Amino acid sequence: MECVDDCEVGPWSNWGTCIKNNKTCGYKWGLETRTRQIVKKPAKDTIPCPTIAESRRCKMAKRHCPGESERDPNYYVYLPNVQK
Repeated sequence: MECVDDCEVGPWSNWGTCIKNNKTCGYKWGLETRTRQIVKKPAKDTIPCPTIAESRRCKMAKRHCPGESERDPNYYVYLPNVQK
C-alpha cells in the first residue's frame, strides 16, 4: 500500500478590507477576502488542495467618499427617449 501525500494548507488570514471597484467608500456593500498559503503541495494524481481564498459580502463603513457628490452619476442608468 502506497503512502499518499495530501495537500497541507496554513491557517486563514484575517479578513481584508471591505472594498468594491478598488474603493473603500462610495458603496453600501463590498467584498472582503481572506487567504491561506499552501504549506505542502499534494503528490501528483491525488486530491487537489482545498480553497486558498474566499470572499464574503460586507457592509462598507462610509457610503460616500470624501469630496464626492452624494449622488453618484454612475448610479443612474441612461434610458433613451423612446418614440411611439
